[in-house]
Parts: sequence; structure tokens; C-alpha cells
Amino acid sequence: MERWGTLVGGCVTLGVLGLAVLGCDGVFGDSSGDVVAGDGIAVSGNTVSIADAGVTAPKLHRMGAVDGDALRWDDSATSWAPAAMDADTLDGQDSVAFAPAAHNHDGTYMPTGTDNWVNTSGDTMTGDLGIVGNLTVTGNASVGGVLTLPTSTRYLALHHTAFDCSEYNVFWRRQDDRLFTLENTGTAVAFYAPFQVPHGATLVSFAALVRDVHADYDIQVAVGYVDASGNAVSLGAVGTTGTPDLTTITGGLGNHAVQNDSEAFYVKASWISPGGGDIELRRVSIAYTVTQPLP
Repeated sequence: MERWGTLVGGCVTLGVLGLAVLGCDGVFGDSSGDVVAGDGIAVSGNTVSIADAGVTAPKLHRMGAVDGDALRWDDSATSWAPAAMDADTLDGQDSVAFAPAAHNHDGTYMPTGTDNWVNTSGDTMTGDLGIVGNLTVTGNASVGGVLTLPTSTRYLALHHTAFDCSEYNVFWRRQDDRLFTLENTGTAVAFYAPFQVPHGATLVSFAALVRDVHADYDIQVAVGYVDASGNAVSLGAVGTTGTPDLTTITGGLGNHAVQNDSEAFYVKASWISPGGGDIELRRVSIAYTVTQPLP
């Protein structure tokens, strides 16, 4: 320890500390004889030093410090000096890892009385959470409410073999790529195919690939459903005109919200039989949108 005084006639002179005499009874005194408290001073034999934990905050010199400064070691000056706090000095992290001083960490952002962090080993969060970017989950994700996704368009395709004729006395035929009637010229025919899309989906439109080369008869394709009361409800219908040959006809479905608990959906293709293969049905597709994961 550094010595602060010298022993003179059994007493210690403490001029360096601003004290005049340490009496032989071990009590500090000034030149007037008044007793002066000896906080932080340790005496061991002929040695006077600063005791461990003897320097308290009021005894520190300000050294030019301003509000919020901390005492930091200055390696270049090889001394301690006051300086502003810098996030670069915290936990080895760069300053970008910390919020700015003006950021409000009160109950507006983190509820009072709770942990203000998320435990990596498992935790619970309440309220809304917005994430800009990707969220990767390793393991299972459990959602207690409704998981809503951006609107996504899906398609249901019906091959012509999904259709069946409603007339028992009509001659008709299916091949790999087409459905058509034979003979029965002038007879009205209708073919039906049921379909189902996810509950809660929105029906947007439909498209039918057909062939029509008959000058007098046309083909019509319609989409509808049977409601809870057993009534047939049409959502949209479209047909050919003239002799367009192989063509795609399209129609809207009014953005109908699907309720599979009370509705059964179907596609109907109908025409007047030309007595040959001049009118054909190839396929039908249904466009619908979803905002929830598919079942």
C-alpha cells in the first residue's frame, strides 16, 4: 500500500492528507486539536493507507463528468476517465444490437410486471405480433384461433369423364379427349358433374373447353348448387354462338362463398343433339380463392 505519512516521536504527520497530527492514541486531529474523522484511512504499524472500500462516491472528484457518464478505462491515456455510455461496450455487442436511448421501453412496448424478453427455451406472448420477412418453424406449429393467409387462387379441373347424362334414351360416347352425342337429332341432352371445393372458399369463375361446328345448335355450360331446401341455384352460365370450333368459353360465379354444410355444387353441360359429333365437351375448370390453409 502507498504510504501517506511518517512516524515522528511516536505520532504520524499527515501533511499530504491535509491533516496535521495522528495522536499516539490513534485518533486523527488537526492543528487546532479538533478531532477529524478518519474514514477510509487504515493504519498498520508505521504505514497509513486508504482502507479497502474506504473511498465512497462523495469522495470522488467529478473530473469533468456530465449527467449519464460512466467511469471507463482509457487505454491510450492509461487512466480512468468519465465518458458517455456506448452500446459497443456492452456484452461485446455492436451498437446496432441495442435500441437507441430515446426508445421507450415502458408498458407501451413491454407490459409491466412481466418478463421483458422471450426465453429461448419456451415462452408465451400475448397481443399482436407483426413479422416483416420469413418465419421459419422447426417442429410443429399450433394455432388456437384462425390462421389467415394472403388470398390465393386455386383451380379444380373436371375431365369430361366426370359427367353423366341425365337422359336414359340418348346415345352418347366418351373418348380420351371428348364427350359427344350420337343420333337422336334434335333431342335436348344434359350432362352433370358434381364438384366440391374447401368450405369457406370463394367461387370466382369457370372455363369450359368445348367444340362446336354445328350451324344450328350451340352448347351451354352452367355452374350451380342445390341449397338446404333442395332448390337448384344457378351461379353462372355461358354458351357458344355460331361455329367457333374448338374454343374456351368462360363465365363468372359472383364470388360466391362456399358453404358445404348446406350447398352441393355441380356443373351442367347441355345442348341439342346434332345427331353426330359436331358438339363436344372436353373439360371444365373452376377458379376459387382461399384465405385459410387447405384441409
